[in-house]
Amino acid sequence: MLCILALCGGCLKRSPIWSTYEVPSAYNFLNVNDSAQWRLLTMADQLMAKVDSGNTKGTVVSATALNTLFDSGLAAYCNAAAKTDLQNYFDSVALYSQSTVAGAPGTAGVSGGYLLSPGGTYFAAMIKTALTTGIMAYNIGGLLADSVGNDIPNTHPIPGWGTQMEHAWDEAFGWFGVPIDFPKDTLHLRYLGYYSKRVDSGLQSNNTLMTAFLTGRAAITGTDMGTKQTQASLIIATVEQLEAASAIHELNIADAQPQIAPAALSEALGLIKGLSYYTSASRLITDTQIAQAESYFTAGNIYAGANTAAIRQLLGSVYTFSTTQMAAF
Repeated sequence: MLCILALCGGCLKRSPIWSTYEVPSAYNFLNVNDSAQWRLLTMADQLMAKVDSGNTKGTVVSATALNTLFDSGLAAYCNAAAKTDLQNYFDSVALYSQSTVAGAPGTAGVSGGYLLSPGGTYFAAMIKTALTTGIMAYNIGGLLADSVGNDIPNTHPIPGWGTQMEHAWDEAFGWFGVPIDFPKDTLHLRYLGYYSKRVDSGLQSNNTLMTAFLTGRAAITGTDMGTKQTQASLIIATVEQLEAASAIHELNIADAQPQIAPAALSEALGLIKGLSYYTSASRLITDTQIAQAESYFTAGNIYAGANTAAIRQLLGSVYTFSTTQMAAF
């Protein structure tokens, strides 16, 4: 547990007052309530389970069923562009799951445990990445952007809920999808938390994000708005880096394991596309650069591969990843 002495952010216009607050080692603050986020993550799990059922040959997946699951709660939190993409992906899974033959170039079907389009796109991966980037990352960015700007009141705490600012921070942490004692516990991770663990050896995202979430939440309660703003900005930037690093991770898998390259390249493409859903004003990658990265994939034909070296070079340049880092992702 870290103890911080800070100038009270709410007292700067009056006589300076110093406040002391503690940063705990786990996310067990008073009045935390992120139950809505965990309920929505469970909905995402249920949606993905339905999508993944199409990986068994002969199992037809209903687009109506997928849209019903999505509309039951997740759609209200989804970036508009991601929502459109997801609905199209649902239609693709429904169409290609009707195949009764093995998947191969030019033929939709299940191959190696993956339901692939005639061009080799693994739409289950596209859906997972769209949920991760278009809902989880998107909402973290939005909630903490308000926190950076001090646009949320930090007064009148409600028992079991906290102040509005504390609650917004708790919701952002809930979307991260990790246990309260992460990264000590790395066994129960979902979506962004899962991706964080996968690239942690190169990005050190586990400790960076968890420490920032803990420090920022403690700073809010301690009315240390400067520290809170710094930590919010760090989380927003790191989540973006996490998405890019995860795309490189999938490119590395595609190069190392050609037998599962279509699935890995589909996931990489989904993560790169997902960067466009991240609407933070501080986003490093531009829409033009995202389109350029997407152009290195053969449009509609994942079987044809991708210029993985060019994509790595582009992402590495934007995010100043070193060659050593990218190899570790």
